[in-house]
Amino acid sequence: MKKFVSFLCAVLMAVPAWSMSFDEAESLWERRGENVVNALSASKMYGDLAKTEASGSYERAEVLLLQTEALFFYADASASLDLKKKYHKIGEEIALKAVRIFENEGDSENTALSYFWAGAHLGKWGIANGVLASLFKVKT
Repeated sequence: MKKFVSFLCAVLMAVPAWSMSFDEAESLWERRGENVVNALSASKMYGDLAKTEASGSYERAEVLLLQTEALFFYADASASLDLKKKYHKIGEEIALKAVRIFENEGDSENTALSYFWAGAHLGKWGIANGVLASLFKVKT
């Protein structure tokens, strides 16, 4: 009985913490125009929240989608080509993780949105990397 009560308390304490972290990430995302670093901070928080969700769960995919959008904003606004390449590459990988989950869940709308973000990241990565150098990224 003690173990059950301890487990229940741990679960009940985790839910408000997740909610608070999500609200904080949303607040940072909404303030991304004030400081571009807010988008990066929101992205990191979304990534941390995604890790708390079960692997392959719909909720995880939703948070990954938010994370890739925040990463896109940060990478696109960065002045450094190296940062652009780094974060657009990471953003593409995250978007493709969301694609796999949404496909398994049968959510075609969010699958398409995830493909959009993966393509947007890939395109911006290609611009930052250079067109000729980026041609080798294409799989034949």
